[in-house]
Order: sequence, then structure tokens, then C-alpha cells
Amino acid sequence: VRAQDIQPEMLVMLRARAEQEGLENISPILGSLHNPRLPAASVDLILLVDVYHEFSHPVHMLAAMRQALKPDGLLAQALTSLRRKLQ
Repeated sequence: VRAQDIQPEMLVMLRARAEQEGLENISPILGSLHNPRLPAASVDLILLVDVYHEFSHPVHMLAAMRQALKPDGLLAQALTSLRRKLQ
């Protein structure tokens, strides 16, 4: 599992949680505003959870994500915060 964020402090929290849970298959990656810094053609699935609306450069970010996907890879988006607001 590659876990990407642009905020170093979120990756610190992720590492701590993974260690607490005994998870050893998570690779934190510090991305940028324009690029998730994922290796090309290396990802089966990119899951975006409550994040797309935060992209300051969505065209650049999505293009970089597309490059990271394998030829049959998928990108999925979940909007859990929107659901909470509607309830």
C-alpha cells in the first residue's frame, strides 16, 4: 500500500498508526501540490477520500495520477464528508 499526502505531519500520523497496528506493508509518500510522486505505471488503484475538492491544481494532479496507474488501473473517489453534511 502506498499512502500519499502533501502534508508531512499527516504522514507522521500514518506511520505512528501503522506501527501501533503492526502494519508493515504501508509506504508513506510525500507528494506535492502538482504531483503525488507515485512511480509510473505502478498502481492498480488510486483511492481519493474527501480530497479532490482540496486540489489546487486538479488538472496537473490527475494527469500525474494517470501516469502512475497501470494500463488497467482505476481511480476511485469517495465523498464521505458530503454524505455527513446531507444527513
